Parts: sequence; C-alpha cells; structure tokens
Amino acid sequence: MARVAEAAQESGASSGLGGRNAAGDAAGSVVAALDAQAGGAATSSGRPSLEWIGRAGGFTERYLLSATYGYLTWWQWGWLRVDWNGIPTGGVRYLSYFSYDCIMLSLNLIMGLVLLFGRRAAAAPRNLRELLVPLATSFYFVIFNYVDSIDKPTAVLSPLVASLVRDRVPAMWQDPLVVASFLTGAMGIALATWAIIALGRSFGIFVAVRSVVLRGPFRFVRHPMYCGYIIGSIGLLCAQSSIALAILVPIQIALFTWRAKLEEARLAEFSEAYRAHQRRTGFFYPKADTPAFWIITTMLVMTVMACVALVP
Repeated sequence: MARVAEAAQESGASSGLGGRNAAGDAAGSVVAALDAQAGGAATSSGRPSLEWIGRAGGFTERYLLSATYGYLTWWQWGWLRVDWNGIPTGGVRYLSYFSYDCIMLSLNLIMGLVLLFGRRAAAAPRNLRELLVPLATSFYFVIFNYVDSIDKPTAVLSPLVASLVRDRVPAMWQDPLVVASFLTGAMGIALATWAIIALGRSFGIFVAVRSVVLRGPFRFVRHPMYCGYIIGSIGLLCAQSSIALAILVPIQIALFTWRAKLEEARLAEFSEAYRAHQRRTGFFYPKADTPAFWIITTMLVMTVMACVALVP
C-alpha cells in the first residue's frame, strides 16, 4: 500500500503544469489500484461492494445524460426560431427570450457532445454523494429550460406560477439588461467552452478521476468551467429577472461550490502537483496577483458601465 501511495505522488508530480494526459492517466491508474484495494478490503470485511456506483455513473453519464442534453438542444432550437421570428413585433421582450435561448442552446450542445465522447474514468465515484450532487447541479440546466418555456406569451399559467416567472425589471432597465445578458452569456459560454476544450475527453459529470489537467484556463483558476457556468447563469438572470431565477441561481452556485470541493478532494488525494496548484490559483476566480484577475474584472466592469450608459 505504501508503494502504491508513493507511486501516486510521483505520477501526480510528473504531470507538472502541462497537464499531459499520459501523466494523468498514470496517476489515474494508481488511484484505480487504490480503489480496488479499498474495495477488496471492504468486501473481505463483510461490507457490500460499491462497484455498482461506478458502473451506473459511467452508463448514465455517457448515454442517458448525453441523450438528455441532445434532446434539450433540439428543443431549444425550436424556441430560438420562434424568438427570432417574434423580435420584429415583440421588441425587447422577444430579444431577451432570444438571448436566454442562445445561452441555453450553447450549454446544452456542449454538455451533450463532451459527455458522449468522454474518456472512461480511471477512478469512478465511490459513494452516492459523488453521484447525486453533480447530478443535481447538471439538471439545473433542465430546470432553466423549463423556466424559459413557461415564460412565453403562449403559455397558460396559474397566477402563482405566472408571478414567479414574470420579468420584474422596470421598462427603463430592459434594454441595458438585454445587452448585459448577451455580454455575460457570451463570456460565460466562451470560458466554459475553453475549459471543456482543455479538459478534452477528461470531462465528466460525476466526481471521478480521469486525468489531472492544468493547462488552458486551469492555469489561472481551478474551476474555470463552473466559473463560466455561473457567469452564464447571471446572463440568464439578466435576460429574465424573475423571482424564480433569483432563487434558483444562488442555489445553483451553492451546488457548484459543493461539487467543486468534492472534486478537489479526489484530485488532491493522489497528485502533489494538484495540491501545489491549489495553493497558487483561485477557486472560481483568479487571484488578485495574476493578470487573469485584472483582465476578467476589467471586462465585467466594462459590461456594467456599458449597461448603465444605456439607461435613459
């Protein structure tokens, strides 16, 4: 057991800041060995094996969730066409719908593709928490799609539901917030997409070890993909400033935080390089002593200033 742990540290350190897949896969193999030993010990001691959790997570992730996001992409495309045709007569209201649907379609498409072609985990989820927390976070996108669909002029709603999804923004702020939704949505999607490209086939929904990736945006922040999702969610809130989204978005941020902490605990178990990376980088946002902090902060401030300038 000591030799395996020592090999894990050497493999994690050899991955360096380049985050090469070969080094990450070697470390992943070590973690798989550790999990196998732990599983064997658990079985021999009379406790039931949790191997089924890893198998169920892999199947759900690759096939069920990718199909779900594929369907949502197709469904959102239909709403996008409706919104586009409604802009000439519906004005700002339909433009806000269009912005919201652009963000959701992009996120659904990206998630579906990377899940379908992702790499099999070297160390699968070990408990139900590592399955359920990411699953709850991911299905927030389904909830956001549903909120969008019921806030359409054609929807027939009860008074309570209508009050929850109705846009509460005064008329004078509608144009600036539509602009803000486009800008923040574009920034969030761009950041999340960059992070997913850097992860490559190492991307997954559930808490599992595939390879330690420290390249691309991961050089500046440990969870750039979640940061992009959060910025995109803020864009959704700008596009539709309803009570429902004002409640849902903070809960989503809390779930992302919980999920990220679970992932960090797994990665830090075997990689010294990742533990050093934790000390150098920010959690969701770059540290103030890095150029990335000032670039992102400047872009956000300029977005706010541009929106304020549009207020009559």
